[in-house]
Amino acid sequence: MSGSDMTVIKRDGREVEYKRDKIKTAIHRAMIESGEDAGEKDAEKVAVEVENSLKKEFYSKDKVPKVEEIQDLVEEKLMKSAYVTTAKTYILYRSKRQQSRLKRKTEEKENVLLTNDFLSKYKHQPNPFPTELGEFIYYRTYSRWLEEEQRREYWWETVKRAVEYNCSLAPTTKKEAEKLYDNVYHLKNFLAGRTLWTASTESSKKYGMSNYNCSFTVVDSFKAYQDIFYLLMIG
Repeated sequence: MSGSDMTVIKRDGREVEYKRDKIKTAIHRAMIESGEDAGEKDAEKVAVEVENSLKKEFYSKDKVPKVEEIQDLVEEKLMKSAYVTTAKTYILYRSKRQQSRLKRKTEEKENVLLTNDFLSKYKHQPNPFPTELGEFIYYRTYSRWLEEEQRREYWWETVKRAVEYNCSLAPTTKKEAEKLYDNVYHLKNFLAGRTLWTASTESSKKYGMSNYNCSFTVVDSFKAYQDIFYLLMIG
């Protein structure tokens, strides 16, 4: 069976095209987060082993695997390949993701502009930064820590958080929100740096000026000092 004929059953029951790159990306991220001495080539090798098992255990028998069954195979292959630390990170990641999915389902009911179906095509893409320096600056400066998953945000999550916040400030159509998301994700438009950092946080909801980016004032009165220090203190 060729790769183009292979499909996967997602959690929502939809049958979609199988893509090895998604498996490789998930493995590579787990390797990076675990600190294990492994790179993209190692992730690709494990992904190929997973694919070979899928062909033997599922596709050769005209069965379509579920996402969870593929993830079980990833754990198995990581352990057999002696990437024990990565396997532990991947298992923990799966557990945290399950908790996060439940939380997001609740949030999605409240926000109909950026649905999970729309975001799904961005989740497994490699970050679009043209240089390693740009990616480093993003993770250092704008990617927020996700306590429930014990990791930093990925780019698609930061863009979602920032775009949702911007769309909450004024009436926005679903089409406009999706267009803005796509443009920001692909670096065609860029939101204020402070918005990327603070958007949708408790601070942004309580103190809207925390998203304020750049301004100036003529220091010609004591009140001007008050305004300056107020803006500095709220970030």
